[in-house]
Amino acid sequence: MLAAKAALYEALRERRLSNSAFAAEMGIQESEVRRMLYHRHATKIGRLEQALARFRKRLVVTVEEAA
Repeated sequence: MLAAKAALYEALRERRLSNSAFAAEMGIQESEVRRMLYHRHATKIGRLEQALARFRKRLVVTVEEAA
């Protein structure tokens, strides 16, 4: 989850988008964007996927056998 939040933060900074501008683009409150970026907030994975999709990114989780 933390990696997804970090990826969202980096995407926002790369596009030089403020939290407010991104919130307007997503149709949500700016406080929700802040919560999505806050490492201690339990953001739903689907919401992070939606946010990352705005930057043409997708979240991939894999589980592999241990050696």
